[in-house]
Amino acid sequence: MATTTGKINMSDELLDVVSTNKARAYERKSQHNRNKVHHEHVRKLEDTIDMLLKQKTYLQNQLRKKKLNEEKNDK
Repeated sequence: MATTTGKINMSDELLDVVSTNKARAYERKSQHNRNKVHHEHVRKLEDTIDMLLKQKTYLQNQLRKKKLNEEKNDK
């Protein structure tokens, strides 16, 4: 009986190790997925910022042209 109990304890320890390893692997995978999603959001925000800066520059140039044109027409 001592042998059987020893095997059961060893099996329980082995199951604990396997469960712990699976939990760690799951957490690593989850963290990787969260990082990937975060990176995608950051990239989209950077693209949006870039687009808005280009629009701002374009609109500033259009406004500058309009003002120059108005000044010429006022003379």
